[in-house]
Amino acid sequence: MEHITLFTDILPEEQERMRICFHAREMTFRNGETIMEYSSSMKKIGLILYGRAILYCCDTEGNQYLIDEFNKDAVFGEPFLLPADSQHYYVRAAQETRIMFIDYEHVIRRCDQACHHHSQMVSNLLQLTAIQSRQQNERIYMLSRSSTRKKLMAYLNALSTEKHSKDLKLPMSYTALAQYLSVDRSAMTRELKNLEMEGIIEKNGKQIHMICILRGSVFFCADLAKKITVPVSMDFMAASSYGNEVKSSGQLMITKDLDDDIDGRHCLIVEDIIDSGNTLSKICGLLAARNPASLKIATLLDKPDRREVDVEVDYTGSVVSAKFIVGYGLDYAQKYRNLPYLGEVEFVDE
Repeated sequence: MEHITLFTDILPEEQERMRICFHAREMTFRNGETIMEYSSSMKKIGLILYGRAILYCCDTEGNQYLIDEFNKDAVFGEPFLLPADSQHYYVRAAQETRIMFIDYEHVIRRCDQACHHHSQMVSNLLQLTAIQSRQQNERIYMLSRSSTRKKLMAYLNALSTEKHSKDLKLPMSYTALAQYLSVDRSAMTRELKNLEMEGIIEKNGKQIHMICILRGSVFFCADLAKKITVPVSMDFMAASSYGNEVKSSGQLMITKDLDDDIDGRHCLIVEDIIDSGNTLSKICGLLAARNPASLKIATLLDKPDRREVDVEVDYTGSVVSAKFIVGYGLDYAQKYRNLPYLGEVEFVDE
């Protein structure tokens, strides 16, 4: 079956008229933000313009279940899943995600011009409903399997059929997949290893997910990435315990969190300089709770004699003792980052 979207066979200029006719509105959501809570009546349709989101169900006992994952061009909303009064469904962004919302009443109510694009959109919507119904039936089949192994094999076979290929990339994290299949994550991981040892599945080489700690490590992270020979992906986190001071305050402030899920990924934290270790220790604790496959640290400069908290550094460029260093991304009160060398700041008493 061809790939169907809400805009299939609708020309770009018709899409613009449709946005106006349907009073479409767009919003951007950060990772972890709730995009939509389902109501018991058909109110609106959401279309993912870019990003990734997860549909969850929460029962009366407060248990949360992963129902589905949405990527670019996916649609969601009450017309596809109308919950009972005892069920609470909601969609949450899994990374930065932009959504176009359309009120359901504008879709079912024919406009005065009897536009072609309106009829085509209703046709697309019906096809998308049928596709989602088929996908839910496939999931029911997976969940009905009697063991973790059989559930995994049913999922992988369905994914292979959908992609028309035996070379697959899991579209979700291990934690999300375990929730999707309603199995224990540890048991699922063991079963994947068993399938690999038996030669039923074969994993490709490790991919490194670099986590660049803004802003000081940008220059170092970019140069380091060029030297890594395995596949690399990259994300950014802004955290500080300095502000405009020269001495760490010990209070961690995160002003930008990661956009991507790191569950099951091999992560490399890239730092510019490690001093007391307070900031990095708290970052490591935060990231470790997100279940990465591994978590290692690389730093351009290290001051181990200034350490207040034990931090295990895996890769160190140089050990230094200078009080305050600037250049090559490192700053003093947001100055001197662009220096093409490293230098020590000297403070002169006035």
